Amino acid sequence: MPTKVSLEDNFSEEEIKEFFRKANSRTEAGYLIGYTYKSIKINKKMDKLIKKYNIDISHFGSSKTKFPHIIKVCPVCSKKVET
Repeated sequence: MPTKVSLEDNFSEEEIKEFFRKANSRTEAGYLIGYTYKSIKINKKMDKLIKKYNIDISHFGSSKTKFPHIIKVCPVCSKKVET
């Protein structure tokens, strides 16, 4: 019976580290490796790769938003609202 090959097995250690450097999350790294969907199972695979190759993920969570955050004052109740 043939063994199952994961997408990450097609890349070298340096290529995988580069994917994680470019990504802002485990999910984004998974997309760069070639996974076309997100799931907890893929995030666990990404966690294993992070541990295996001792990858720095301190930049994760610093993703840029599509639109800037703007704080406005509601004309009715005078409360500050962030959009």
